[in-house]
This record gives sequence, C-alpha cells and structure tokens, in this order.
Amino acid sequence: MNVEAILQYISLTAYIGVLCSLPVRQKKLSAQYGACLLRLKHEPARLQYLVFVLCAALIILPRFRDFGTFVTIVLYLCAVIAAELVVRDILLKRFAGLYERALIVDGRCLPFDDIVSLPELAYKDSDAEEDEQYARALKIVSEKSGVIYVGFADREQKKQAVSLLLELVPRLAP
Repeated sequence: MNVEAILQYISLTAYIGVLCSLPVRQKKLSAQYGACLLRLKHEPARLQYLVFVLCAALIILPRFRDFGTFVTIVLYLCAVIAAELVVRDILLKRFAGLYERALIVDGRCLPFDDIVSLPELAYKDSDAEEDEQYARALKIVSEKSGVIYVGFADREQKKQAVSLLLELVPRLAP
C-alpha cells in the first residue's frame, strides 16, 4: 500500500468520524447549557448537505487522478475541515435559542459567563424608525471574542431574547 492510499483511508475515517459525532455533540450541548427557555427561528440547512457531498468527492478524487502527495494532503485536510465546520454550523443552527446558561444565535454559542455587556441597551431609548437589518441585530461585548453582532429573525424575537436574557443575567442590565 502506498502513502497516498493510507492518507486517503485516514481522511475518510476522520470524515466519517466527524459526521458520526453530530449526535454526541447534540447530547453534550444539551447537558452543558441546560434546557431551552426560548427557541429562536433559524434558517434550514440546505447548502450544508451539498458540502458533505463535495467533501466526500474531495476525498475520493485523488483516487482517479494523481495530484502529487502535497496537493492530495491539502485536499484531504480541506475536506475534513470543511466537514467539521459544516457539522458545527448545523448543530448551532439547530440549537438556536436561549438556554439556562448560554445564548446560541447566528451560528455562535455565547455562554453567560463570557458575555460582558450589551452596550446598545444603555443608549437606545427611542423606537425611532431605523433600518430593519440594524433593528434585528444585537451588539454583544464578550471576553473571548470582543465586540460581536448577532442577528435575529425579526425585532420581536430580539426583544423576547433580550428581556429573557436580562432576567437570567441581571448584571447585564444598563
């Protein structure tokens, strides 16, 4: 057996391992952050499943054409990393909501311990007419990521999430 065949079997095993880890990750996420208090709307995963097929094709492609060892390794790594990113994205979109110990929204998982403040609450007093995109976004300052913006499906969902978040974590109130 040559080196490229061994690398292909290793990457195929890693790819299947990443796909099979989805149920285990779901259970871990549920146990880690508690019960869902507010389910947030999320867009269904459509293109993610196409990425799974393309990742498998990247792993199988070097079987039919010789790209050289270095390029083949790069293809295998890209396929496994892309599968990992898609599994993480599917998981975070599926679990979008406000939990007992975290906020999962917009493909991000923000534990309450990591959230430092919600600055827009301190200076936003009026419900003046503003752009819908900005009205659905929430500015969050976190310890690990710094200043981030997360988006909600609509204004009402954002208001529900913020009010429940302030009930759960009173230190965030302005």
